[in-house]
Formats: sequence, structure tokens, C-alpha cells
Amino acid sequence: MVDFRQLSELDVAGLETFAEHWALVHQKLHRIRDAYESAVVTPLEDGEWAGKGGEAATKYCARIRWDFDAVDAEVKALRKYIDVEADGSEGTAGLKGLEGHQRAVLDLQRQAHEQGMTVTAAGKVTWDDTPGVSPGYFDALGEQADLAGGLEKQIQAHLKQATEIDEELARNLKVVFGTQDNFETEDRRYGVLPPTEHDRRVWNQLHNVVLLGLVKQGNDHAAWLLQHYLDGDGKTVEAPVQDMLDDLPSFQEQVDKSVADAGKGPDGPFTTGWTTTAPDLARDGKGGQDWYYSFNHFQYRLVGEKHGDQVDYHVEIQKRYDWGIPSEHRRDLEKDSPVLDVDFEQADIAHLNTTGKARDFDVIGSSGQKTATV
Repeated sequence: MVDFRQLSELDVAGLETFAEHWALVHQKLHRIRDAYESAVVTPLEDGEWAGKGGEAATKYCARIRWDFDAVDAEVKALRKYIDVEADGSEGTAGLKGLEGHQRAVLDLQRQAHEQGMTVTAAGKVTWDDTPGVSPGYFDALGEQADLAGGLEKQIQAHLKQATEIDEELARNLKVVFGTQDNFETEDRRYGVLPPTEHDRRVWNQLHNVVLLGLVKQGNDHAAWLLQHYLDGDGKTVEAPVQDMLDDLPSFQEQVDKSVADAGKGPDGPFTTGWTTTAPDLARDGKGGQDWYYSFNHFQYRLVGEKHGDQVDYHVEIQKRYDWGIPSEHRRDLEKDSPVLDVDFEQADIAHLNTTGKARDFDVIGSSGQKTATV
């Protein structure tokens, strides 16, 4: 836990300087990326190297560009994240970050000193309570105790919040920037590195802990999709869209609204744009939990035809089943989940695709034909 001395002596300006240095890294990366694109990628994409060799070179150099973009995304996120956690808001002296808690405890320390009190490293407020002989001594002693208790309570609250920020920093920095072993970019190539003992351990834990936990909790669809990922064949999976509509009232409600919107359009065939949605855990109950662990979020669209006040349509869904890499900044899986007994870094799970221990895949699906009156 962060103690009073650590918080009061924290070099917040140093954190700000650290964040600004990362801003300079971002600027340099951006310039290098643009120069690389104009000098290498654009000429290749414009066909300056024809044939199979040119195609291969174009794809390879485009992947390098994606790597630049991914690293840049991580650098920008790191800079912003450190800045906000330092002072509460980007580029300004806010009150919600570590600086705000530091100023608050220093002000409380000043109030304590004015009353002849001392704040210990643990955040306790003490004072000299040697018995005296003056009239009203014990009344004054009680008032001092109440005052000290009030100041100490406020100090402890700020130390607790600063500790939460510190712990969040420790967790999230790995999400923001990854680690040496699981650094990944959007260029998700399969099986390009040999699996390590750590990869095998992650695979085993996913299979023996998470998968069994999903089955035990009745999250059958989530277990099915995770098993397909761990099997590693990468084949496209067809999801039961009608089951999703039955299990997710929030999803059915969104589809109904899309149907109503289509009913306002002209007669004839229509295809809506892809819309991102996710289970509403508060409304969708047990089914929502299953599909949340399956997909977290997914996309859907309607394809159909309008005839007067009648809309004939079907619902299509799509999802790329992959796990979070550092540049995507997805939260890690934490053991307070009802199906987890261990913590997982999403980047470690994603790395199984890189080492061939598991494989990303596409999920598609279509409902049966439906008819609505609008």
C-alpha cells in the first residue's frame, strides 16, 4: 500500500516529464512511418514492382506499416495514460490523479501541524497527550482525539485511492505496452514463432481451468468457441443467430429497432450497415453472460426487402475471434470473474496464435427468414 511518505514525496512532475518524453517518441515514429509509406509502400501499391515478387513485397511492407501504426498506438496510449494518472487530466493540473491526492494529504498534514500533531509514514495522526493539570484538560484531550481522528480518516482515504491508482498502473501498463514476450501488433501472423514453456502453460490453464469453468457454469457457447480457438484449425464457425436473439433480449430489441428503421425506407431490397453491439449483462441474465464470454461484442446487420408495410429480412452476425494485443488496450481477464480461478493477460492468450498453439478464426451466422409488419 502507498504510505504517506511515498505520496507526499512523489515527484509528480517527473511523471509528467516521462509522459512528455513519450509524446516526442510518438512524433518521431509518426514522421518515420510517413516517410516509410511514401518511399516504400505507396510505390509498391502503385505497381512499380509487378509480378508475384511485387505482390509478396507489397504485402510484407504493408505489414511493416501496420507494425509502425501499432507501436505508435501504444506510445500514444502510454503517454496519455501516465499523464492522466499523474494529475487527473491530460496536460493540466487536475485533481483526480496522484497530484490531487498528494496536495490533499499535504494540506491535511499542514492542518495537523497547526494543532501540534504529527502524521506518521503510515498516515496515522499522533500528538503529545502527556497528562496535564490545567482545568478542562480531559475535555481538550477529547477534542484533540476527535480532530486527529477526522484528519486521519481523510488521509487514509486519500492513501487508499492513491494505492488503487498505483495498482491500476501496475496492471494496465502491461495492457498498454505489452511485455517482451507477448508484444503483438495488428499483423497477426499464425505460427511464426516456436511455443515456449510459458505458452504451453497458458494453453493448459485455458483448457483445464477456464474451459472447465465455462462448462461448469453452463456457458456452453463460450466453451465451444474457446475450445475451437485452442484446437487451432482456424476454420470459420457458424454461430446460431436465433439462439442469440432468444438469449439476448437487448439484441432482439436492437434488431426490432433496425427493422422499424428499414420500414421507413422505400420499397425494395435493402442491406443495413454493420452495427456493433454487445450483451447487456444487467438485462440479459444467464444467456447474456454466456454470449459475453463468447464474444464480448459482435456486429450485426439486416438483409431483406420492404413491400409496403411488410419487411422480409434475416439477421446476419460477424465476429473475429481473437484476443487482445497490447496496441488494442483490452482489459486483461481477472480472477474475480465467476469462471476464472487465475489471472490472464489477454496478450499472452493472443500470443498462442503467433506460436501456433491456438488460432484466430472468423465467426459468421444468419437467422432464418423473418417477416415484420411496420
